[in-house]
Amino acid sequence: MREAGKMIPKLVMIHSLKLFDAIFTFTLLIPTLAIQDRYSCESESRSSSAASLSSEEHHGGHHPHRPRTTTPKPRPHCEEGWYTSYRPQGIWCMKIGIAHLTYHQSQSQCQTLGGVLSGIQNDAERQYMVNETVRQLIPTGITIAGLWLGASHNAGTRTFRWNDGNTQGVEGFFYGPGQPNNGNGDPRGPQNCLQLIVMTPAYWSAPNKWAPFTNTIDDYWCHMAHDPPTRLYVCGKRGPPDSPMSHLKLLLTISLLFLISTSSARDFGDDSSCESSEEHGGHGGGHGGRPRPPRPPQPTPRPDDAHRPRCAQGWFTSYRPQGIWCIRVGIGKLDYNQAAAQCATYGGVLSGIQNDWERWLISNEANRQTLAYNIQYSGIWLGAQRNPGSNTFSWTDGHTTGVQGMVFGPGQPDNKNRDNRGPQNCLQLIALTPGFWNNPGSQVWVSYQSGQIDDYWCDQVEDPAQRMYACGKLGPRE
Repeated sequence: MREAGKMIPKLVMIHSLKLFDAIFTFTLLIPTLAIQDRYSCESESRSSSAASLSSEEHHGGHHPHRPRTTTPKPRPHCEEGWYTSYRPQGIWCMKIGIAHLTYHQSQSQCQTLGGVLSGIQNDAERQYMVNETVRQLIPTGITIAGLWLGASHNAGTRTFRWNDGNTQGVEGFFYGPGQPNNGNGDPRGPQNCLQLIVMTPAYWSAPNKWAPFTNTIDDYWCHMAHDPPTRLYVCGKRGPPDSPMSHLKLLLTISLLFLISTSSARDFGDDSSCESSEEHGGHGGGHGGRPRPPRPPQPTPRPDDAHRPRCAQGWFTSYRPQGIWCIRVGIGKLDYNQAAAQCATYGGVLSGIQNDWERWLISNEANRQTLAYNIQYSGIWLGAQRNPGSNTFSWTDGHTTGVQGMVFGPGQPDNKNRDNRGPQNCLQLIALTPGFWNNPGSQVWVSYQSGQIDDYWCDQVEDPAQRMYACGKLGPRE
C-alpha cells in the first residue's frame, strides 16, 4: 500500500503536466488563428490613417505600444573546473585528472568527485579530452599518455560499450589501427578496458610504437598502468537541467512558427475579403473607395547560410556548388598514407581544395593549432595525386572539382627536379604564421606565401617537420 501511495502523486503530476501542455497549446494557437484576418485587413486602415495618428501623438495622443525585446538567457553550464558538453540526452560535465592509476583506481577517484569514468559521445568531446590532456602534459615535458575511459568489454566479442550511464551510440569509438585486438591472446589475459592515446606536438621529434595511434583508442588491461606510463583519466557526471521550462518553450516556438507561416501564406493568397470590405463600405474607405492594385509577385529569397544545414561540431562547413563539404585539420607526424588512414577513422578522406576560401581556411586553422606550441610553419597533406606521365595533379577525394584550389608556390610543382628519392606524387599546403618571418626556420619556404602548395614525396615527413593533414567528408544534404 505504501508503494501505491507513493505512485499516486507521481501520476497526478504527470497527468497535470500533460493537461497543462494541452491547455497551453490551445491558448496559444486559438488567438493566433483569430487575429489573422483582423491583422491583414486592419493593416491598411492603419497605414491610411498614419497622418492622423501622427497628429494625435503631437497633441498628447497615446504613443503606439512598442514590443519589448528580450535577450535569450544563456544555457546552463557545469561548475567551474568542469567542461560542459551539450549532449542530446542532456548536459554532461567532464574533468580530466593526471595520476598513475589503474582503471579501477581511476574509477574510484572519479567517484570522489561525484562522477564516474566518462565515455565519448562525439568527436567534439574527444577533441576536448585531447586538448586538455596536452595542456596538462606540456609543463611536465612528457609527450605521450594514456587516458582511461568509461567503457566495458562485451563478453565473448571484441566490442565495447560505454558504462557511464549517459554516453550513447558508437560515434565516440575512434579506434587506432587494428583495435580493439584484445592483446592478440597475450598471457596477461583479456584487455577489458579502453584508453585514449594522446601525444603532444613534441612527441614527433622522437616517435615510438604509438606513432600510428594519433589521438585514437586502444584496448588495454584494466589492472595495468605502464604503457604509456603516464596515466590520466576523464571523469563525467550529469550537469544541470538544460531548461526546466523547455516543454513550454517548445510549444511557444511551434505557435510562433504557425503565426509566421499563416501570415506568409496570406501574403500570397486571396485578398478578396479585405478588398470586398473596401469596395462595399467597410473600414477600407466606404462606397466608391478605390480597390488596391494587385501585389507584385514576391521574389524567392536565397537561402541564408545561417539557416542552412551545417557539418557536425569540430568540422568546418564549406558550401560547394556540388554540395556541402565538411573539413577538419589534424596534427600529427604522419606520412601521406598514414594521414589518409587517420582521416578514415573520422569517416572521411584527405581533402582537396575547391576554392581560395577553403585554402585560406586550412592554412589559418593549421596556424591556429601550431601557434599554441610556438611552431611557426607546417606542411598539411592534401587529397591529391600526380597524373601519370605529367607534371599535373588531380584531386582524389571524389568531391573537389576544377583547379581553382591548386595555388602552387614559386616554381611548383617541380617534381624536385627528378631527385634520386623518386617522383613527388603528393601535395602539401605550406602554412606560415606571421611569426615565421621574424626568424625563418627554413630558407626553403621564405619565397612562399602561406596557403601555397608544394609537391612532395608521399612517404617523407621531414620538410616541414611539423606535419598536419586536412580531412574531408560529405556534409548533410540541403
